[in-house]
Amino acid sequence: MTRIILVLLLALGACAARKPEVKHSGPVFEDPDRDPYNFYRSVSFTLLRTQQFAEAIDTVRRMRKLRPSDAEPEYLMARVHTGLQQFELAERSLRRALKMNPRYPEALSQMGVLLDLQGNHHLARDFHRRAITLAPEQASYRNNLGFSLYLDKRYQEAIGAYSKALELDASARRVHNNLAFAFGRLGKM
Repeated sequence: MTRIILVLLLALGACAARKPEVKHSGPVFEDPDRDPYNFYRSVSFTLLRTQQFAEAIDTVRRMRKLRPSDAEPEYLMARVHTGLQQFELAERSLRRALKMNPRYPEALSQMGVLLDLQGNHHLARDFHRRAITLAPEQASYRNNLGFSLYLDKRYQEAIGAYSKALELDASARRVHNNLAFAFGRLGKM
């Protein structure tokens, strides 16, 4: 008898725990968390952050297919190519992104980084400054400008850019390190 009561209680508990089936009246991907583009976007950013550049190619290509007129997949593909040291391909992707959206600060900043990698610091600084103008609260853009100045041996100006970056994000370790290197180049320990 005890077993029968236990079985009935378990069965009732299982029925009560079962959630009602939800029927969708709209499109399947109405929820942004279930949007395939956002899924591939998250995967792409994770792969880029962990420097798995070759692995990110397919997810970025899928983003391109889902939103062919969006500048973000082009920007991300440029980051992939930059990470793989395919600078010509990176520049092509950035130019496409900036053609789609000339006021895209991430693409402007990435173009500056790419130009700095190629030793064209004067032109790079123009892109860094344009990114800062569009997103003045973004400390990383000021850090990139500072690094461009540092690479061009303009250490005092680099210190100014790094200091402004730290005003925006005092906990940015990379900026602190870069600032220390610039002071070191000036002989100020």
